[in-house]
Amino acid sequence: MSANMFAMEDGINGAGFGRAQFKLIAITGFFQAADAMEMMMLSFLGPAVQCEWDLTSTQVSALTTVVFVGMLFGTYFWGILADRYGRWNILFIDCIFVCVFAIVSALSQSYGMLVACRGLVGFGLGGFGVTW
Repeated sequence: MSANMFAMEDGINGAGFGRAQFKLIAITGFFQAADAMEMMMLSFLGPAVQCEWDLTSTQVSALTTVVFVGMLFGTYFWGILADRYGRWNILFIDCIFVCVFAIVSALSQSYGMLVACRGLVGFGLGGFGVTW
């Protein structure tokens, strides 16, 4: 190697492990936990909404599927934005996006509104992994 270059391992070891790394672990851990809770909630949401609104099993399946379809498209969208405008900025916007549509989905008054909001929550969840 030339005099002004060094191995990545040397750079990582030189930076050490301190407050910034603990902060990064805490923040990314929070987003991973939020993502896991959203996925776990799907198992409770389907049967509860099916009983409350007398939905068919196809409608309940669509309610779960739309979250994953949203994640599929959200990953691409949020990844492009994160590359262009910075990961932390987009992660913050993505977090607000998910929070807003999760609250709106909790207040949904119809099946269509719930499906749309859960799809948008999935769209936002797709960005949790790519923005950090």
